[in-house]
Amino acid sequence: MSKKIVLIAELPSYIDGLCKRLKEMGYSDGTIKTHRRTLNKFCQYADKMQFKNFDSFAIQQFVIASNADNYDNKYHSCRYNRPFAMLNDFITFNSVLRQKYSSVCSFNETFSKGFSSFLEYLARRNFSDLSIKTCRSHLLRFHDFLVNNGIKDFSNLSCEIVRSYCNTLSNFSTTTSAQISRNLKKLFEYLKIHEYTSEDFSSSVPNFRNTRGEKLPEKFTSEEIEKIINAIDKNNPIGKRDYTIVLIAVRLGLRNGDVTRLKFSSINWTKKEIHIIQHKTGVPLTLPLPDDVGWAIIDYIKNGRPNSDCEYVFVSHNPPFKELTVYTNLVAQYMRKAGLYIEPQRKLGMHTLRKSLATSMLENNVPVNVIAQTLGHSDLNSVGNYIRISTKLLKKCAMEVTDYE
Repeated sequence: MSKKIVLIAELPSYIDGLCKRLKEMGYSDGTIKTHRRTLNKFCQYADKMQFKNFDSFAIQQFVIASNADNYDNKYHSCRYNRPFAMLNDFITFNSVLRQKYSSVCSFNETFSKGFSSFLEYLARRNFSDLSIKTCRSHLLRFHDFLVNNGIKDFSNLSCEIVRSYCNTLSNFSTTTSAQISRNLKKLFEYLKIHEYTSEDFSSSVPNFRNTRGEKLPEKFTSEEIEKIINAIDKNNPIGKRDYTIVLIAVRLGLRNGDVTRLKFSSINWTKKEIHIIQHKTGVPLTLPLPDDVGWAIIDYIKNGRPNSDCEYVFVSHNPPFKELTVYTNLVAQYMRKAGLYIEPQRKLGMHTLRKSLATSMLENNVPVNVIAQTLGHSDLNSVGNYIRISTKLLKKCAMEVTDYE
């Protein structure tokens, strides 16, 4: 939270100021009303509990108390946490920094050339479209911070400003903070080399510790996967589509974005192969087409797919029958139909099927380099992450405990 100590009794005036600022920024009356209601409830709760200061402990206690049944649910926790992140920004910077930026947001005239040329540089370095899109969102947030703090162009940048911005990253997860810091370091190195700035500010960006890998990745057992597949009704068009998508993820381990973007031109029926350019990495990948997957695709195309000239195999079943874009809850949907209990803290989805395939391959003594090629990983160390979720493999790593006095 903010380093500035704010008393609970002072919050109402800050809440009024925040709501006024949100109105100026174009937030809807409904959104402002919702945030104000949450913050006012917090003030009442804090007064009842006799909390003195506005700090992270008081906020956490309020969120738990107000949302006890859904505290581990990502949607509910974000819904409650966002107004506090906004209030903290307003107290600290007298402004509000967006968490996400749409493609229509843009840089102002004085910063546009530097930021845009940096993104073009990333494209020339063969960064994937997704990586560039993510980086652009990070730059837009930094841009807003500069503008809100009266920084008119790159010549006004300073180590103090950079460090002050990095302090705002505390509202993000450590993984996201680490990603933003890497992009900022690249940006500042680029700006110095191309003389947008007289100094390289990359050393002012702290190294955020990425805690990825500290929590065990989720996986399905073979029995759970079988129950999920059997829960899909293959006698209707949507069921044929969903069955085929899940089967591709189970058998081939493709990422969700690569499954939904599978094109007719990607399938070589003669050689029984699938050829794709991975959406996340931009790296080509060729995989064998198993018979059951091939027949499932054929069944969907002939007996389930709407009549559409879309180049993608899988389409929405609502007009105008275009590319399938949002499909994040597919696995959870069929887990519920299969009667499988979903613990709130477990993050289960299409990617879990990918991790389950990798673990199964490891347990069946498939070489690590083959697994990496199948999953489209360029770094063999990425495969090692799956060893940690295999009890069978971890037992092989156990060291004998010698006798001692």
